Amino acid sequence: MVERAEAEAILDGDRETAVALLLRVGELVAANQRLEARVDELERRLNRNSRNSFSTKGAEKRKQHGSKGATVFRDPNEEGRIWVVFDWDEEGWQSFISDPEVPAIFQEGGLQGRPQAAEFARQHDA
Repeated sequence: MVERAEAEAILDGDRETAVALLLRVGELVAANQRLEARVDELERRLNRNSRNSFSTKGAEKRKQHGSKGATVFRDPNEEGRIWVVFDWDEEGWQSFISDPEVPAIFQEGGLQGRPQAAEFARQHDA
C-alpha cells in the first residue's frame, strides 16, 4: 500500500508514474469485478446444485443410511465440478450406494454418473 506522502510525491514529481499507477488501479478494479462475478456465478450454481443434489429426498436417504453431513468444495481444475466430503462410515456408505432408490435420486439431482469414493490412506495430526 502506498503511503499518502509517497502518493503526493509521485503526483507532484512524475506524471507518467501517476498515470501508470492509475491505469494499474483500473486494471485491478476490473479484475476484482471479474472475480466477484465468478464468485457470484459459483454461488448460484452451488445453490442450484445443492438444491438438486442435496434435496430433501436425498438428505433423508443419506440420513437413513447414517450420513452425518457433508462439506462441498469446488474443483479448482474443472469448471462446474464439485467434491463432496461426507461424514459417513464405510458401512453406511455401502448401504446407501446399494439402496435401489438411490440411482433415481442421483438422476433427479443431476449427477453425471455414480459418485466415486476416495480410498482412505491415512490421517495425520497437525
